[in-house]
Amino acid sequence: SDTPTGLTATRLSTGLAHVRLSWSTVSGATGYEVFSKFPGINPVSAGTTASTTINITSGLFQGITYTFYVVSYESASLPSGNASVMLTISDPVVSDFMTTLITSAAITLTWSPPTAVVPISYNIVRDCRRVCESSTTGSSETSVSSPHTSTGIPPYSQCAFDLIGVYGTEIAFFKTNYLATTLSTAPTAPVGDIIFSSVESVSMTVSWDEVPCNGRNGPITGYYLTYTNITSNTSYTVNITGGDNRMYNLTGLIPYTNYTVSIIPYNYNMNGPARQEIQLTAESIPGAISDLRDSRPPIEIFIVWNHPTVPNGIITVYEIKYRESTSTGPYHITNTTNTYYSILGLIPNTSYTIGVRAYTSIGPGEWTNREYTTIEIPVNQNFSITKLNSTAVMAVWGFVSGASHYTVYYESTSSSSRKKRQVETGMRVFPGDTTGGLIGGLDPNLNYLFSISTSFNVKCINYEGKRTQPISLSKSLDTGHISITQRSCYRYFTSHCYRNINNVDFIISVFIICSCLCYCDNYCYCIRK
Repeated sequence: SDTPTGLTATRLSTGLAHVRLSWSTVSGATGYEVFSKFPGINPVSAGTTASTTINITSGLFQGITYTFYVVSYESASLPSGNASVMLTISDPVVSDFMTTLITSAAITLTWSPPTAVVPISYNIVRDCRRVCESSTTGSSETSVSSPHTSTGIPPYSQCAFDLIGVYGTEIAFFKTNYLATTLSTAPTAPVGDIIFSSVESVSMTVSWDEVPCNGRNGPITGYYLTYTNITSNTSYTVNITGGDNRMYNLTGLIPYTNYTVSIIPYNYNMNGPARQEIQLTAESIPGAISDLRDSRPPIEIFIVWNHPTVPNGIITVYEIKYRESTSTGPYHITNTTNTYYSILGLIPNTSYTIGVRAYTSIGPGEWTNREYTTIEIPVNQNFSITKLNSTAVMAVWGFVSGASHYTVYYESTSSSSRKKRQVETGMRVFPGDTTGGLIGGLDPNLNYLFSISTSFNVKCINYEGKRTQPISLSKSLDTGHISITQRSCYRYFTSHCYRNINNVDFIISVFIICSCLCYCDNYCYCIRK
């Protein structure tokens, strides 16, 4: 039989060491036998066939160069001469596995088929992890082709890809642990807890936990910290560069004021969501009180003021000091929780230095000092004298609040023609809670002038005001119309009343006890006890 011609050997995709031999038909041949041989051993029969092709799927190994032979047979003849071909069963290799497009959520991969033998299909295995964490998430994608886009990857994640060729029941790893990282996007989570420390009246330290890994979406490159005075709605923003710089000291704050602190993380120029918290600064000493005003009876100064414009905390009490302006001695000190106070027991027509300051829990603020002068004891303008009979008169005067007593003075102004000129003087003292009184024992032959003064008692010292201009009797009454000896014509009683204290912009009503004196005509005079 003739020798076969045109013998070729090709790799099959069904296995890594599968080979197909092909040759031309030999006229008259009834069959063919194939042999394989590698260096150092004798040829081995790989099988017989009646066709001009044969697939060798066993007995071959990768990395070895084989020589294949084929001979033909006729029905009763010896085999022909052999035809031979050499084939190296090399490992399939992909040398250009690479990325062509990377986004924040996908990676596109391309490659060329291996030169030795093309697989039936390709599989890609990936293991991905966010750059900021260590654990990975694996997945496998089968029967893929080039180019292939691997999707569903978190932003700023590093992925390791394996490219695998499928050869029937066998596989070949063309590329392992090929690394690629998805792009960054804006953070989708805020920073962790915001923590305030060293909170003072004008400063505080702010620190915060890092953005959780699953919300960073890239390297945190800085933070925008905004702090806002809620009262004045004044904001300031600080750019803090560096993702590890997670502490900042705020200064120049207002005492006892709520501040909103907002922190926005960013990676490069992409901002994430804000987290904000509110913190109250500590109290400080208060500012000065404002608008200190007064009203001044002779032995009293009533002062009123406004809260400090800058309280710097909760005002707990107001402290009041006062002394005579010419004194070098200690101040009298008192306090109140109100914004008004009545300083009693002062000397009429005397200058006083008065100071008021506010307290918070931290301490006192500045004094607001004023100098006030009590008024002179007023001259009683409602003084009158009514003759009751030839030896007695009724004196009536206006009520002066706080007076301790009234002194009515009298002196004669003329003499009788039958006697030598006589001069008679005298006085009567009446309690401060009265507005009238009898003066008897007068000489019917003399004419009298009357005047009155008002006195105040301060710490057991009497201070007497100026007398009125002397006046004479206003009229004479028939003594039958009024009884000057009947004591029951006067009645005293105690009642309750309100005293209105008038100030610049308000009236204070103070509940006090009053004593009243009623005369026979039922006209009553009431005074504070």
